[in-house]
Amino acid sequence: MAIGQAGDLLTVAEAATVLKVSPITIHRWLKQGRLTAYRVGPRAVRISRSELTRLLTPHHAAEASPMPEIGRAADVPVSPPSQTQIDRRLAAIAQAKELRAQMRARRGGAPLASSWQLIRQARDRRASRL
Repeated sequence: MAIGQAGDLLTVAEAATVLKVSPITIHRWLKQGRLTAYRVGPRAVRISRSELTRLLTPHHAAEASPMPEIGRAADVPVSPPSQTQIDRRLAAIAQAKELRAQMRARRGGAPLASSWQLIRQARDRRASRL
């Protein structure tokens, strides 16, 4: 690369404009190593036009490596629960129903208030104290 050629090196903002992406994307690609940049000062970074061209060069399907298969839920063997596990689950459900009945009995059979009502009441109490 000849140093004297004007327009050969681009700022991050110019490179983002050329590629029609965000400057944040350019910085991320620099950090990932997808692009190579040159420092021209303590903070100034320049990117060669040839780097942008290299980034935009299409790859053929034969050159691309397929993504590794990730285990699917259907591929994972699931064994049915044992009778002990079923009994424990049924006991937990019965206990939850009993607790709900006790809570309703304490409230005189009325269901719990909606959460927005409880939040509004708490805010009103707090506002009255301030």
